[in-house]
Amino acid sequence: AEGGEDPHVWLEGIEEEKCLDWVRAKNAASLGKFGDPKESATYNRILEVLESKDKIASVSKINEHCYNFWTDADHVRGIWRRCSLEEYRKPPAEVNWELVLDIDALGKEEGESWVWHGKTLLDEGPEKRKVRCLIQLSPGGSDAVALREFDL
Repeated sequence: AEGGEDPHVWLEGIEEEKCLDWVRAKNAASLGKFGDPKESATYNRILEVLESKDKIASVSKINEHCYNFWTDADHVRGIWRRCSLEEYRKPPAEVNWELVLDIDALGKEEGESWVWHGKTLLDEGPEKRKVRCLIQLSPGGSDAVALREFDL
């Protein structure tokens, strides 16, 4: 484009009908060429694994708790949860998790389709207890990020 202008800058209006029509047309062309992945046995098996409650919950230790961000068929956008190290050592089905934040419920309450983009702890030094963090939420999974202060 002349003068360094981006000819696709109009696509940044991600919720504008013109942009959505363009995406629908591209999606239809891809589906026409490659088929619907949801009809594939491989797709369905991968989805089954991703939504399984039998996954290993990877954790990060903050103070005396083990924190985990979890998604499954019941928590599509996810939940942030925690438990003690002793609790985490139990068989996965027996772990008693404490809910910290439910992204699905937050989105429903606020009328926004939030996507979890992580957390950053306020680190005041090795001898200080970590009690505050910033959580990063993305509206609709876009590149934009909303920061929220959160007390643990």
